[in-house]
Amino acid sequence: MSPAHKVKIQSLPADWIMTNSSSEENLLALFRNQNSPDLVLSLRVDKLERFPSKKPSLVKYIRYYTKKYPRAGLEIINNPKKSIFGHYAKVNLVHKDKDTGSQQTILWHPDNKAFIFTCSGKRENLQRYTKMCSDIISRLKWL
Repeated sequence: MSPAHKVKIQSLPADWIMTNSSSEENLLALFRNQNSPDLVLSLRVDKLERFPSKKPSLVKYIRYYTKKYPRAGLEIINNPKKSIFGHYAKVNLVHKDKDTGSQQTILWHPDNKAFIFTCSGKRENLQRYTKMCSDIISRLKWL
């Protein structure tokens, strides 16, 4: 998937397709589920070039970026500080003006990179969708 970032995803389930029609530099992949058209899973990488800390960590990263979410119209519905599990964290969000929600799974790479998986879809389906996205995320392999 991305040899430059030393990451790939092993075989996708048959109902998922990987697309990447975006020219967004840090977007590595966009996954869509053919049976659930509102479900999208994106994978981005943050190389931390603009991160305001000389010694970045997952805790600092979560603290810094979750402060910005409300300005983007997002409401955090879990406690991100209690959702950090070693080298990854989960942040659950709802979009204030829309019927959509998302779960971000942030994986901290030893080379000081953050890989951000964002699973988005209709709020009413989000619990089921996050399980489906977690299956894809579990297929991540470091090269």
